[in-house]
Amino acid sequence: IVTRLPQQGVGKLIDNINRWRGHVGLLPTTDEQAHKPRQFTVAGLDGFAFDFEGQAKDAEPAKKQTVALTSQGKMFWFVRFIGPKELIDAQQKTFEKVLTDARFVLPAAEAQAGQKPSATQPSSPSPSSTQPSGSAR
Repeated sequence: IVTRLPQQGVGKLIDNINRWRGHVGLLPTTDEQAHKPRQFTVAGLDGFAFDFEGQAKDAEPAKKQTVALTSQGKMFWFVRFIGPKELIDAQQKTFEKVLTDARFVLPAAEAQAGQKPSATQPSSPSPSSTQPSGSAR
């Protein structure tokens, strides 16, 4: 799932960490350090990624999700890779290679210099801003 948002549309990091945790069946946390991001190249740009892994529950297999983030101009890009843990583990290297090699193209008017995402600054969308695109997939 690829989402592009204006930098002004990003919310608190902890709110997004908790939303992403919820996608894989983890309970919310108040500790922003519970998930340390790793440096990651997203579409040829400096960025970082968070990894989340839940447990199998009832008849459902364990879920795993990687959320990769970067900025370009005045926009943030978020790429989520989520699914059954076994499938995500098998395809993780391929996903990361494709994401590293991909390129995002902004219209010229939007490609003005912006700030880079920071693992300690709000750098992800607010929960309500991507819920429709993220929840239906």
